[in-house]
Amino acid sequence: MGNFFEDLRQEWNKRRIVRVVLISAGVYLFMKYALMLVLPFGLSVLFVRWAMPLIRKLSGRRRGMKSVLAALLLSVIGALPIVLILVLYRAAAECVRACMANFGILRVQCGVFLRTCCCYLERPLGIDAVLLEEKIMTVARSIGEQISDEAIPKAIVISGDVIAVLAAIGIYWAVFYIFSVLLAKDYDEIVSLWRGKHWFARVRQLYDKTVKMIFSYIKAQFVIMSVIGGICSVVFWRAGFGMPFLWGYIVGFLDMLPFIGTGITLLPLALFELVMGRTILAVVFVLLYVVCYFVREFMEPRLIGQRIGIHPLIILMSVFLGVKLYGLLGIVTGPLSYLLVRELTE
Repeated sequence: MGNFFEDLRQEWNKRRIVRVVLISAGVYLFMKYALMLVLPFGLSVLFVRWAMPLIRKLSGRRRGMKSVLAALLLSVIGALPIVLILVLYRAAAECVRACMANFGILRVQCGVFLRTCCCYLERPLGIDAVLLEEKIMTVARSIGEQISDEAIPKAIVISGDVIAVLAAIGIYWAVFYIFSVLLAKDYDEIVSLWRGKHWFARVRQLYDKTVKMIFSYIKAQFVIMSVIGGICSVVFWRAGFGMPFLWGYIVGFLDMLPFIGTGITLLPLALFELVMGRTILAVVFVLLYVVCYFVREFMEPRLIGQRIGIHPLIILMSVFLGVKLYGLLGIVTGPLSYLLVRELTE
């Protein structure tokens, strides 16, 4: 019987390609269909492992206090995003009020900008400037009416999607909260029970490497966000913006999000300044966009590759394939899938 299993093991090692394919398929199916089911429990384990030294120190030998301290700590952590959302909402409301207060001026400036552009295009296109302006305004009004007709149905659909997402987040948070509180109470006993198991050591090693990779990736993104946010804050401050550091780091945060980047704020801002007749500021914001783009392109491969221990080209490929396979979450689950396949096939 021993020879049979030894022969089976040697045969399995020979067929490494088959093993890689099978493990890759298993990792893909897990990431695609099971990750969101086990995510709150995995986050609970991560939180309890991180918080246990502090909980042990404060609770002493009182076992029941561990659950209470975990609940208090989770409540504080849960309150931080709410405070941040309220601060951002207040800043956005002030920005909207400022735009509405200057709406008349902005409308006049847009008209002047459009008329100037039409005058420049009159000779190359061979079309009368007044006629060209009227055609553009006709098309703009038609687009505005179409958007207005479709706005309410789309707003209803988007509102339903937002409510569904918020409900899902609430359910995940409730499961995460309850499981973390219960796990904190018996965490030491569970670890002592499983500590001698071979499979537990292997799972813990894999879990530690996975968590290290995720935190290294997030830390690298925050370093890049801090640099870009700092650059934008200085430029906004020199341009005389109100709350320049808040808006600068909002731009840095948007740059951290996939498929969004600084262009979604800086390029419209440059166009706005151009319409208002502040050409120098418009050029400054375009150059700021270029600088932020190259800062990310320079820093991201190096920071992520150094912190995770994976070559930047592999990171880039895994992120691209992850987004194609898993959607938006692929920016994290792509490199994570590669790490799991690599660890499981060694």
